[in-house]
Amino acid sequence: MTHPSDSTNSSGAHSEAAGLQIQLQYADTQQAYITSYIQLADTKCAWSFAASAALAAYIITNTSSSPLLLDGATGAVRGLGLIALALLIASAAYAFLGIAPRLKSSRSTDPFFFGTVARHESPGQFAQQISSLSLSDVVTIRLRHNFDIARVCTRKYFFVKASLWIGIAGAMCLGLALLLNKCG
Repeated sequence: MTHPSDSTNSSGAHSEAAGLQIQLQYADTQQAYITSYIQLADTKCAWSFAASAALAAYIITNTSSSPLLLDGATGAVRGLGLIALALLIASAAYAFLGIAPRLKSSRSTDPFFFGTVARHESPGQFAQQISSLSLSDVVTIRLRHNFDIARVCTRKYFFVKASLWIGIAGAMCLGLALLLNKCG
């Protein structure tokens, strides 16, 4: 004969497992969302780096119209050209920092982190570690991992924004220097 409290415990365990499954689905969706934003940040940084580097190269190599290399350019034009060059180099540097991996969790022991997986001696050793985890452990690990990659994403977007705004300022200074040189 079953005791009434047994069915309560059983349904409580079932609802806890269902709740954990929902949390795991949330963690999966959240990771996909964060990962797509990291990829977008990397793409924006790559384009910003390319544009800033190309304009900086133009300033230091184009002898026919560069505000720094033209004979007869005024001090204001050369000054704007120098400011533009500095801003464009800074923009490229910020873009590079946004792309370059800066995983603080490279020392992580979290089983979801790829570095931790690779530190195992064999696939069997990794499988053994994973098989000892409960669903609750997996949910916690996934959410902790999402937190880590969200921090990476936030840092990347800091560098994206800095690179883009500094690059825009540099391009505007270059444009103004070219305009002043043409009019002057």
